[in-house]
Amino acid sequence: MVTSASKWLNLARTGYGALRKHRTTVRVAQPTEFIERMPQAFILANYRAGTTLLRYALDSHPRIACPPESDFIQLFDGFFTDPAQASLQSLGYDPDHVARKLEDLSRYFLENYTNSSGKVRWVDKSPRYVDHIETLERVFPEAKFIALHRHPLDQIYSLTKGGSFDPFHPESGEDLLTRAALLWSRRTREIIKRHDADNTFMLRYEDLCLAPRLQLAALLEWLGEDWSENVLQFHKYTHDAGKESVRVQGTTGFVASSGRYRSWPEDQISTLWNIVEDEARLLGYHV
Repeated sequence: MVTSASKWLNLARTGYGALRKHRTTVRVAQPTEFIERMPQAFILANYRAGTTLLRYALDSHPRIACPPESDFIQLFDGFFTDPAQASLQSLGYDPDHVARKLEDLSRYFLENYTNSSGKVRWVDKSPRYVDHIETLERVFPEAKFIALHRHPLDQIYSLTKGGSFDPFHPESGEDLLTRAALLWSRRTREIIKRHDADNTFMLRYEDLCLAPRLQLAALLEWLGEDWSENVLQFHKYTHDAGKESVRVQGTTGFVASSGRYRSWPEDQISTLWNIVEDEARLLGYHV
């Protein structure tokens, strides 16, 4: 049970992290209707894949806003299944008409946020959307996707805090780490399906940390944006606080957190690797 003192301590830590890195917690977006669509992009990634690091880098670019996790677009799934879809069709609204209206609604929120940041385009970083890619593609037919990956065992270690924290997506399996491995495998398969599409850019967390200039230059060129040194100095810029921890808020460089899973027993590593191996090898990962 969390004590009152613990709650205040957690609040103090969060507040300190925000002040230390000049992260704000509230942004006031002025309501405006935009006629021309801003360029749209989404980061597709599993939890703990390095999405916050990439978000801070892109958000430091003078033209790109990368907001905290939006998480509302997942609610649109219901518009494209019965009974809602059938009901809307009976009212005269076909699925494409509905999709365009949902795009307009999304643009209202995301483009006003972008405008309030003084930027001209947005990149959304919401790991939940991996489970809703079909809806993203339907609502945002012109969107680009950045597929970000990390070594599965490192990602499982980070997600479960070494095996002491239960992920909030239930998966079948005998134990916590098995469920986390099944979660990684299932969601990664969905991302890999998009790799060969022209509107998808694949990036590995380890490569980003090893050669950030090279990897970010390639990504920005693919997005049609000029290079900016700002993306390498992301810790010098203000970023609105999202769901990231205070520890992540304090990140100041591209330093990979890798190999901590090796503290597990060999048989545990072998068991988990058997679950993720097929997808991991497609991404160039090994143990």
